[in-house]
Amino acid sequence: MKKQLFREHYSAGLMDIDKIQRRELAFQTWDSPSPDKRYNYFETLEELRDYLRTSNVSGVFSSTGYFMDPNVRDTSKRGQLGQDLVIDIDRHISGSRIEWMEDICETTTRLVNVLAEDFGFAKRDMILEFSGNKGFHILILGKEKMTKESRSAIVNYLTGDTISRVNLEPSKGGWGKTLKESLVLIGKGCTDNAKGNEKFLLALGLSKVQAKKISNHATKPEIRSGLVAGRLNCIGDGKSRKAIVNWSVNSRKETFSTVDKGVTTDKNRILRVGGSIHPKSGLVCTTIDLDDLDEPQKIFDRLKEIGGLDEVKITLTEPAIENFERMHRWEPGTYKVPRWLALHLIVQN
Repeated sequence: MKKQLFREHYSAGLMDIDKIQRRELAFQTWDSPSPDKRYNYFETLEELRDYLRTSNVSGVFSSTGYFMDPNVRDTSKRGQLGQDLVIDIDRHISGSRIEWMEDICETTTRLVNVLAEDFGFAKRDMILEFSGNKGFHILILGKEKMTKESRSAIVNYLTGDTISRVNLEPSKGGWGKTLKESLVLIGKGCTDNAKGNEKFLLALGLSKVQAKKISNHATKPEIRSGLVAGRLNCIGDGKSRKAIVNWSVNSRKETFSTVDKGVTTDKNRILRVGGSIHPKSGLVCTTIDLDDLDEPQKIFDRLKEIGGLDEVKITLTEPAIENFERMHRWEPGTYKVPRWLALHLIVQN
């Protein structure tokens, strides 16, 4: 039943692979936890669909790079023609996928804005894909010839690996903008009550010692006004200023800590194909509108649509957990459910 549902999905021809004749195609078979059949070549999507109709394949991947001869095993002899610029962000799912989706959408929105504002990438050139399980891929078109060094610099900037905290000052852009936003947050959240300020700062993530010092400073109206105006030097205590900078930088580093450096820089990387099924979740890797990040329900609706709304019959031999718009345990038995839900449940059996 599981293999049949996968083959029916792949036979429907939902996948779209740009420049397929220049990509290495890789497959994950049912007996493998990861892609185990690499260096495959297909001239057209129809050829790929024909292969998938009768194969023992659960996952489909393609290279982020394109080559003169993509099925050559020696990567130095493939003749690389270019490489997509891909930013991959994953976050572990613990508990409800609804809460996870809201969180990952917020993080991805921040990432999209940083790529647009700090690097000048046009949002119209960004393609957003739900990976099928734990995150999103952002593909930025027209950057095929970008060097590995430039790609590394982007990721290092996003993750804060190259930021000098000593020289960081509030500004209108970049990490300086993040610091300014942090100052405004503290200034607006504090009052003339030191205890209340300390509680607020502890909730933001500052240590008890740091929170107590800064809370005392922030009881003064002129200090709060300076913070709201984005001025770090309104606080005369150097240790308190350093504590605010470190907290601001660490908070942003934590937000983007799950950006996968390897996906962006590796010339021989493979990535799950849009329209293919993630064999762990049973959900489909799906292209999403950037605007839908503000309304996660639209993403859930899109995933249902691309997974299939028609009803199919499945038999569960073991309990399965539905973790989508709700958390629900399905006991062993035979059920008639929408195709997207059938895929989501059957991969657990």
